Amino acid sequence: GRRGRRGLGRMAGAGSGDAASVLVVGADADGVAPSLLLTCDRGSKRQYLFGCAEGFSRLALEHRVRPTGKLRACFLTSFHPNACGGLGGTLLRLSGDGHGDLLVAGPSGVGAHIRALRRFVRFRHPQVTALRLVPPAAAVDAAASPDDDHV
Repeated sequence: GRRGRRGLGRMAGAGSGDAASVLVVGADADGVAPSLLLTCDRGSKRQYLFGCAEGFSRLALEHRVRPTGKLRACFLTSFHPNACGGLGGTLLRLSGDGHGDLLVAGPSGVGAHIRALRRFVRFRHPQVTALRLVPPAAAVDAAASPDDDHV
């Protein structure tokens, strides 16, 4: 995107029968790093969020593209504010919308991160399941110390 550009970008495949669409939500001018909202266009209309930058929930609300009740998972690449700073606000928004369940997948410590969020971001729903993602080479070591849990 252009420097200082605010708003959304849409990406999809070339054909009209595409199986999914991707919405890029970010605003350089507002300091909101890009997050990707993937929506499966056929059948269930499930959604998956990749990254949840600080300001994501506000920007998505302003542009009327916030995640629906079909949001199944949020994938985090790190605990930097550009990667997950908006998770608390998004969980509150989902709670207000009556969302049921959400998987939050991320690096080691994702369960502790969700538990820490619960201390100051009070929400009953969605029921959050944390899943630690590890690189394939580290998968054997990860089995010895799982971090997956309901939080």
